[in-house]
Amino acid sequence: EGATAPPEETDVIPEPSEDLLSVFHEIARNFNRFNHDTITHGPRLTGGMETSKGYLFPESEQKALSPPLLFLLARFALADQLAAWWQKVAYWALVAILGLIFLTVTLFECYAHVAPGQVVLLMGYPLLFGFGWLVVWLARRWRVDNRYLDFRALSEAMRVHLFWKRASLRENAADYYLRSCRSQLDWIRSALRVWTVQSGEHDCRSACPVDLPPDLATLKQVRKRWMDNQQEYFAKSEKRDHDKAHLCHRWARGFLCLSLTATAIQSVRLMWAWGHHDHHIGHDVMTHAFIMIIAMGGVLAGLCHEYLEKRLFEKQARSYGWMASLYQTALKRFDHLSEKGEAGQIQVLVREL
Repeated sequence: EGATAPPEETDVIPEPSEDLLSVFHEIARNFNRFNHDTITHGPRLTGGMETSKGYLFPESEQKALSPPLLFLLARFALADQLAAWWQKVAYWALVAILGLIFLTVTLFECYAHVAPGQVVLLMGYPLLFGFGWLVVWLARRWRVDNRYLDFRALSEAMRVHLFWKRASLRENAADYYLRSCRSQLDWIRSALRVWTVQSGEHDCRSACPVDLPPDLATLKQVRKRWMDNQQEYFAKSEKRDHDKAHLCHRWARGFLCLSLTATAIQSVRLMWAWGHHDHHIGHDVMTHAFIMIIAMGGVLAGLCHEYLEKRLFEKQARSYGWMASLYQTALKRFDHLSEKGEAGQIQVLVREL
């Protein structure tokens, strides 16, 4: 009697670690960037969005889609067009940087070997160099490459999710997409989940397919609009990037050979001048011309190689070839199951893709 009751224990929420806070802030920044780009660039991309929708479903087939699928299709088109926008920005930023490098070296070589008295040429060197650094700084500040890659990953996640739903799969693609890239790309999975909820779907948390699989006609539409189109796209892209890589290598070898040829010719000229005690050859116009060819040939060869490396033609060609083979195998498997009328197994195949 008279004893006080012990204080009630309360659940104490621990403070999040610095790593978790960093991941959270990065996700929030990515959402803000996407929302900002939607407001800024979205209105001018309206026409392209209709084209993006047609990549998945022609206008005649869009009318048969449910309202949730139409909502998701619009979000796919938005992400696809934003990815294409930033892809163009990234491309022209790279071209501008490489072009400015070429112009910077050209101005210096012209000052050194063509018009040594033209101070304007010498002043242009640091100006172009500084402008090139400005382009690099802006590209990094705007996260040009990251935006393009992130928005492309988001649009491809929407593509997969749309066709999963068309095939009556109840899983959410966000639960399976890019699972090896946790934290960095969590915002993409979060965006997909949010759009799934907003679309009006109520099965996004279910982990099992519907009881009755769709009819074969709908599954054949998935085959044509997704599997067949993707296989054709990857096959064409493999050849395209392979040809571009071969062209870059050929140009780089050509410029390098030009530089080495000019070096050999100038070396022969200097050896001949040394043997004949002709000191004029080392300072004549031809000597300066050969020096410029030697320098600019090496620079152009290096720029071709850098362009090849930055555009990832060889790596992408290999990846596209692998994906084309994957979809080709899936198409054969689909046709085999379709002949047997096994719609349920076709659903399993679609889920595995």
